[in-house]
Amino acid sequence: MAKRPRGTGSLFRVPGSNNWYIKFHVNGVPKRESTGTDNRRKAEKLLRDRLNACAAGTLPENDRITIAEIVIDFLTYSRANGDKAVDDQATRWALHLQPKLGHLRASQLSTAMLTQ
Repeated sequence: MAKRPRGTGSLFRVPGSNNWYIKFHVNGVPKRESTGTDNRRKAEKLLRDRLNACAAGTLPENDRITIAEIVIDFLTYSRANGDKAVDDQATRWALHLQPKLGHLRASQLSTAMLTQ
């Protein structure tokens, strides 16, 4: 089997499993995942899809962050830096925005939602 060119990820099998696994890098961090198939061609297609998603910045892992997590990080940052308006911001978040937006993933947020 020929070695794959640099930057094109890799396919491998884990001992004791018939499924193919893929490995690729996202911003220098290696990511590994099962393809869920023992078909090499399907595994290669999934690897190509993941590499294309990385290049486009639309990798599914980015979908896991919720708006609530972002706001909590922002409020923590504001408190640590002595922001005087942080209590007001936290109240506005808890009363008005969290009930409508807190459960959403950041990738689901749209301009129309913010306008409402």
